Amino acid sequence: MREGHPRMSDGSSGTAAGPVDFFDAQDAALRRRRVVDVSFVLAVLSSSLIVFGLVGGSLGGAWLVATAAAVIWAAVIVVPAWLKAARLDTGGNATAQELGAVPVFPPSSDTAAQRLYDSVEEASLAAGLPIPDVHILMNDDSINSMVVGRSYADAALLVTRGAAERLDRRQLGGLIAHEFNHVQSGDLIVNQRLIAWVWGLSVPYDTGAALRRSLSRSLAEVTAEHRWTAAFLMGAVFLPMWLVTLAMQGVGGLGKLFGTMMQAWVCRRQGSAADAAATFRCGDPAPLRDVLLMAAGCPSVHRGGPSSPPAYEHLWLVPQARRWPRVHPPLLGRIAALDPERIVGPVDESASHMWQAGERFRLAALVPRVRALRDDAARAEAFTQSLPYMSLQATPDFIVSRVGNPDWISLALGETLRVSLPEAVSQSIASPRRSRALVLAILAAGDDARWLRQLGFIEQGLGPAVRAEVEAERGVAESLSPYLRLPAVEAVFPGLRRLSRDEQRDLMTMLKALELEDGERELFELCLAAAVRVGLMGESSRTASGPPRLLWHVGDALGTLFSILAHHSSPTDAVTRAQAYRAGMDALAGAAAPEYLLPPNWAVALDAALFKIAGLEPSAKRRVVAALTATVAHDGRLTLEEAELLRTICAILRCPLPPLMPEVLPPL
Repeated sequence: MREGHPRMSDGSSGTAAGPVDFFDAQDAALRRRRVVDVSFVLAVLSSSLIVFGLVGGSLGGAWLVATAAAVIWAAVIVVPAWLKAARLDTGGNATAQELGAVPVFPPSSDTAAQRLYDSVEEASLAAGLPIPDVHILMNDDSINSMVVGRSYADAALLVTRGAAERLDRRQLGGLIAHEFNHVQSGDLIVNQRLIAWVWGLSVPYDTGAALRRSLSRSLAEVTAEHRWTAAFLMGAVFLPMWLVTLAMQGVGGLGKLFGTMMQAWVCRRQGSAADAAATFRCGDPAPLRDVLLMAAGCPSVHRGGPSSPPAYEHLWLVPQARRWPRVHPPLLGRIAALDPERIVGPVDESASHMWQAGERFRLAALVPRVRALRDDAARAEAFTQSLPYMSLQATPDFIVSRVGNPDWISLALGETLRVSLPEAVSQSIASPRRSRALVLAILAAGDDARWLRQLGFIEQGLGPAVRAEVEAERGVAESLSPYLRLPAVEAVFPGLRRLSRDEQRDLMTMLKALELEDGERELFELCLAAAVRVGLMGESSRTASGPPRLLWHVGDALGTLFSILAHHSSPTDAVTRAQAYRAGMDALAGAAAPEYLLPPNWAVALDAALFKIAGLEPSAKRRVVAALTATVAHDGRLTLEEAELLRTICAILRCPLPPLMPEVLPPL
């Protein structure tokens, strides 16, 4: 824990015990996903067996009919679940549209919406993540939020209107930090599958309830019009059908209860980890604690908009409605974990003094505390322009510990990066075509000869209209310092996601063409283009299906990657090159270690190696990130250019690395 980290008066830090281990969290999410899948299968089999026994017993041993009924019952659950999963696979925007949320794009005339987007952008840049799509639930005055999608590539953050209007920036930071932990910890795919499975398990119960209500209305109408025949109709027609619907509700209710128990099991494990991560990221338990306190005193209030179905209940920050059994842990318990001494207000005086006298003063001297005012952009730009001339010390273990763990210092830098980006970057987000043009301009920027050659590729692949759009963004692209190119690409992802599927596919094809057809391409630019493609494809970017790979599965790819990195670290010094390569290979103890060999067409080989390594299991990625650091910083020091290259490769591996700053890393 850092010296300036706030602590409680008894010496404990509540939920802020330290950073969350990104790779352990990924492993835990993978295990939860398997448990959820197995639980769904067992729930379907169990309810089908109950139907089989009930039908067979009631019909006097007609087991063929009972088997057919059990199969139909299973289909009634599985088919809707599969259809729901297919719809959710289209991305977080599908859920946002289903719930009636309104997208937010900068610049917005709505002050609350703009403040929310700024906070999300800062948190994304601080975490090294593409900015998710931001939506506001306009018809909900409560204080709540959720994040949906399969991965960070298609994530969408939904915040209620009440939270956007009533929370200040500090409290919004706590709320966003909680939701971002779900994005980085691998919770999204677990939550998405759970939505589909709970949706399917609820169909029999909901269908039985709807049929029973329909029968009751029909019986009431028949009774009113034909009083003498109502009793006969009830006994001959309505009663058997009513008993069938009652049985559907009874057996379906067991499946629905099992689904709710699955939600509670997942929610309680993910929620406590996300609360702790939010405390660490904010450097203070107070922001999230205040959000929970306000949410506890502000029940859900809807003004005519659609509320979420029960299948989405586990996604919310706090319970959206009073339902039984409860999915979320008690709010008072979560607040007590964030505030063990029940102090509603600032941290105790001694901790506050240490906080003010410690790292905040050092950070204030290092990072300009620029706010949302554009007149401070010049100071922020001057700071980021000076960063490439600084160097910082790094160890593999420290870099590994930073993966997926932005702290309050990272958040301060994220704020600086947001304001340092040209205003044209933010304006391009509302236009998918302009976002695409800006990304292409960043990757095509260079001297006039190279620029014209790249424009020729773009015109040939995407047409003259796109070429003209890219030419219009050249000034913005060339104004970016090397330290701002990756943040600029991360910032325009909401615009890229709104391209059609065909446009996204054409963009990824063009990015790969620009990577491979230009012999003057730098290593960082190749990796940046690959990071864009991974960000657009998300989970589908893995080159092979099946379970995550182990290190020995990708020995050749690792040798290729580290040979290329070592070559570019010292292209003219064979001794230094061999040392850099061996430093990385030694960090991969137990992995296959081929001899140093630079492929003839290293750009093509690099692309294939990176996408193969991206499919590694989390524990293997931990070792790869440590080895990458050992190779890139084989001399014990890391320049800002090397740090950005390392961050870009980590983005391809889906191991988000926060921006690194001088004087923040510990000495060797």
